[in-house]
Amino acid sequence: MCFRIISTIRDATHPATRIDLLDINDGWRSGSDLTALARICDGVVFCAYDRSPPALEADSAKVRSILGEAPKLGVGMRLFYPEMRSADDIAARSLAAVRAGATEIDYYNYGLVPAARLDWVRAAIDAVMQRG
Repeated sequence: MCFRIISTIRDATHPATRIDLLDINDGWRSGSDLTALARICDGVVFCAYDRSPPALEADSAKVRSILGEAPKLGVGMRLFYPEMRSADDIAARSLAAVRAGATEIDYYNYGLVPAARLDWVRAAIDAVMQRG
C-alpha cells in the first residue's frame, strides 16, 4: 500500500522533489517494505525515539542494511527530557547514528524545548564534525 501511495506522489510531483519516508523501526511495525521503498524514495528518516545510544546504533545500522547505500538515511531524535538530559546525551546518540551509516540527523520539536537546548544541539553537531 505504502509503495503505491509513494509511487503516485512521485509521479505527481516535480522531478526535483525529494520524497522521504518517516519510519518508526525497520519497516516491520509500520508495515513498510523498506527494500522496495528505497527504490522510489530519496531517503528514509528513521525515528529513533526512546533508544539508548547502543540500541540507536544497532537499529539504525539495521535500517541502513535494509536500504543499502543509495538512499539517504536520516535519524530522527527528540530533544525532550528524560530521553535527553544533557548535551552529552544528544552527542552520544548523534555519534551512534553516524557510526551506523546515517547521512543526516533530524532533531525534532525545536518550538517545544527550552532555548538552551539549542546549545546542546550545537555541542552534538560539533562532536559529529570533530569525528571527521
